[in-house]
Amino acid sequence: MRSLQTAVGLALFYLICLGCQGSRTSSANDSPTILQHLQDWILESRRTVQHWAAASRQDLEHWAYEIFLDSAKTGSLFLTKSLLTLDISPHIRDGEQSTALMYAALYGHSDLVQLLLDLGVGINIYDRNGWSPLMLAAWNGQTQSAQLL
Repeated sequence: MRSLQTAVGLALFYLICLGCQGSRTSSANDSPTILQHLQDWILESRRTVQHWAAASRQDLEHWAYEIFLDSAKTGSLFLTKSLLTLDISPHIRDGEQSTALMYAALYGHSDLVQLLLDLGVGINIYDRNGWSPLMLAAWNGQTQSAQLL
């Protein structure tokens, strides 16, 4: 029962965050579009919650890791902190062997870089292409993130 609650909560939380991000880009003149977007989002949310509720624990962990890495890419400090309270390891890697620290550094999310450094995430790590968090930050012109590293 606990994993079902976690699945539903995680799915809803993620979808709400995505919905909030999407609604920020709309203008006041887009009222019908916003309404349609909201209806589509609610329908998709139901499907996602049903899908996640039927998932195995391994699938849930995999999705949680993907969401965690996405939160580092998008700079969502709130989502990242929330996922860390679910015992998500800040050291996880994706298929390219990239970590949340690498994504946060690459996209200049210095608040996330600082959070991950405070959690003890190593800076002397490399992705599949041999790039470190510092190299990614410097290559992308993210000076504040590079200075933290």
